[in-house]
Amino acid sequence: MNDNKKENQHEQTPENKEGVTNAQAGSWKRFFGKKWAFPAMYMAAVVLIVSFMVYFQANDETSLTESELGLEVSEENPSETDSQSGLDVPVNLSTESIAWPVENRDDLEIIRHFYDENGDNESKQAAVVEFDGTMTPSVGISLSHPDDESFDVLAALSGKVTRVETIPVAGNIVEITHEDGLKTVYQSLTEIQVEMDQEVEQGDKIAEAGTNELDKDFGVHLDFEIYQNDEAINPEQLIQG
Repeated sequence: MNDNKKENQHEQTPENKEGVTNAQAGSWKRFFGKKWAFPAMYMAAVVLIVSFMVYFQANDETSLTESELGLEVSEENPSETDSQSGLDVPVNLSTESIAWPVENRDDLEIIRHFYDENGDNESKQAAVVEFDGTMTPSVGISLSHPDDESFDVLAALSGKVTRVETIPVAGNIVEITHEDGLKTVYQSLTEIQVEMDQEVEQGDKIAEAGTNELDKDFGVHLDFEIYQNDEAINPEQLIQG
């Protein structure tokens, strides 16, 4: 009895599958038999294709260049442009070099040089200041005109006047303080043109060469000294030109 049931089940299975397939095919035939079926499928396909096109175009779109937008494209170096327009800030604002404190250096003579410990005996003896029986090494240079004429004394570097004083032996003195710990000192002056705390530019007239008791044998002359951090420096080694 059981064997007959199994045989009937095996025999009915293919028929059932075939019936399902036929039913599905009939459903599709009825669907496509509708008048609106093909237009609806067509519209769905169009919408799907357009959606894909918009998606890929949005992800693969290349931005327009400046030239395509009608903008002028400059190939100048930005740093050069900033420099020409004055926007850049120099690292070192001070571009001055120490100059001679006189207008016409070639018209004058150095009658006493800076005392150089490494110099020979002759140059050392010529760079000594003698006064009242004492001898002191020269910490600057002395300039004079061959005809003992007076001449203008100029600021060797831009700065601020920090001393205007008269000393009986050295005469009238002007001191100017500059950047980087530099100071310039001008002695044996007359006709002083500046005053305390005055800002001066390089080349400004500060006085005229005069005389003093310390070097009265020199006649009209200028004693000029340079200090950096209160240490005397040879002016001839710093002055350019």
